[in-house]
Amino acid sequence: QLNRTEAIDASRTAVRDKKVVLPRQQPIVEEFATHMSKDAKVLDEDAETGIKKYRYIRTGANHLSMAFTYAWLETVQDRFRAGTWGTRR
Repeated sequence: QLNRTEAIDASRTAVRDKKVVLPRQQPIVEEFATHMSKDAKVLDEDAETGIKKYRYIRTGANHLSMAFTYAWLETVQDRFRAGTWGTRR
């Protein structure tokens, strides 16, 4: 089991930190970027407890986004599951 929000955060961090190299100007890369943009992070607040928690919502087709997220996690699974994802090595 894993936290879906943290998993998506981790995959986005990998792209932002240029840990993933993508070819330029190719139709599949454009489709990938479109799918990545269809996950929106929103802040929910529990009306009863006042606890705030982030989660991602799908705003369109995000199949490539989710496939990338789980593929990326497979490459870093030991660090992610150990809770050391955000630490530098």
